[in-house]
Amino acid sequence: MQNASSERQAREALQAAEQALGPDHPDVAQILENLAALYSGTDRVKEAEALEERAAALHLALVRWWLKPASGAASAGLKPGAA
Repeated sequence: MQNASSERQAREALQAAEQALGPDHPDVAQILENLAALYSGTDRVKEAEALEERAAALHLALVRWWLKPASGAASAGLKPGAA
């Protein structure tokens, strides 16, 4: 029954994080990964994969946001390769 308790806690943490931080927050991705690991350990592979895919999409969105030019050539109105 340890896994049931852990799953309940992880689901509650996920719901709280999504409400407090928004569904796209990096902390939500971490909770999704933790829940996916729990599912993987209990042979719930399909559920784990779905959670991992969602977490990966959140991480990718964060990387794209981080790499998005917010200053320099982009803010000066320069086109890529013109600098």
